[in-house]
Amino acid sequence: MNWSSAQRHCRQNFTDLATARNNTDWQTLSSVMPVNQDLWIGVYRDSNISWSDGSNLSFYPTTENFYIQPGVVSARCGYHKWQTRNAWYFYPCGNRLPFICHGPKGDPPSS
Repeated sequence: MNWSSAQRHCRQNFTDLATARNNTDWQTLSSVMPVNQDLWIGVYRDSNISWSDGSNLSFYPTTENFYIQPGVVSARCGYHKWQTRNAWYFYPCGNRLPFICHGPKGDPPSS
């Protein structure tokens, strides 16, 4: 699905697209992510970078910057790139990728 459709699906069936607000959340999220698969997550970039639910981004798994796909200045939607387990990238929101949802508070993420 594209990012918006994935967000809508997650909101209707779970809570929202997956988020990681601390290292524990990130470890839980990483443990359910499949190998060899890029996935939409709940990071979004407009004038700020925030989570799909509107909360501020206060955690990032490494000290590296976010990455935007080369040649894609308009990329706004965040995905987890499987080859770099600790990095999030931005990609055009209309592209189709699998996604990972976050269930009710306290539940592990679901894909």
